[in-house]
Amino acid sequence: MILKTFHSSQTLILLLLPFVMGVFWISGFLAPDLTYIDHTSTLFQSIEPDNPYLNKSLAFVLILITGIQLNSVINRTDFFDKNMYLTSLLYVVFMSGVPQFQQMHPIVVSNLFWVLAFRRLLNIYGQVACKSEIFDASLFILLGALFNYPSGFFLILLPIITLIIFRPFVLKEYSMPMLAFILVAVYVYVFQFIIGTPVLNLDEMFSFSSDSSINVKMNWTHYVMYGFMVVTFVFSVYQIRLRLSRSTVRFRKLIQSIWAFIIIVIGVIVLEHWYFTNDSVVLFLAVPLCVFYTFYFYHTPHRWAASMLFYGVFILKVVNIYLL
Repeated sequence: MILKTFHSSQTLILLLLPFVMGVFWISGFLAPDLTYIDHTSTLFQSIEPDNPYLNKSLAFVLILITGIQLNSVINRTDFFDKNMYLTSLLYVVFMSGVPQFQQMHPIVVSNLFWVLAFRRLLNIYGQVACKSEIFDASLFILLGALFNYPSGFFLILLPIITLIIFRPFVLKEYSMPMLAFILVAVYVYVFQFIIGTPVLNLDEMFSFSSDSSINVKMNWTHYVMYGFMVVTFVFSVYQIRLRLSRSTVRFRKLIQSIWAFIIIVIGVIVLEHWYFTNDSVVLFLAVPLCVFYTFYFYHTPHRWAASMLFYGVFILKVVNIYLL
């Protein structure tokens, strides 16, 4: 029922998103304990509310906004033959299934900036000049990385790879990520000088002995969910391949850019886990994976199988939150 509803092109369907999220978040609001998160920047700490209710409410709203923005990005491309809102549904479910992360977290903020960056990058194809798009995307990525360092900075590779995919070499366009980096570096330096507190703690950033204080206790539901995610990814790739042979050049290049996003994020996950054994790294995949998953849930002729996968993950997340 939920999955079929979000196939609709009616924008009012988005009003149901808070209720879908509420299924997962009720327990968090009823027992609003916050988990301490280390390895965070001063910038994140400055916006992280101490009040548990406010903290969780802000995270709830940011996830909701990010899901809607991501869906808007997809609807503006030629990926699908009509508007639909499956991507927003998949994103909020993806981000809501772990009780320890139902609060303000650097990835919650970073994902919003990375969606805004992705939106600008998808405007590149067919532009006479795209310096502003590349600069804006690089700036959004770097701002997101300020909340989730050091690994978040590696996403600056995405604008460069996107240029390689879409455009011939133009020095001014390729220099935009470096210009954005310099601007953000100057901002960080001035901000640190004014407040007298480092925004990024370099000693902690490169401390190999540090572990994340958020540890998710693995149980059987996690392994089954990961299995479902892998199966859904394989089916999604299959649906995309079916369309590549009869697709436009723009479609193929857009798919290549999403693949680049996924590969970079996998590298970020490996780096993050290596540095901090951080259990939140799976959330880095939320943006590109939800885009890929949409292809399967939208295009598959076997709706019963798609429903089994979706509701299987949905129920497992509920079981993990409320019963384990």
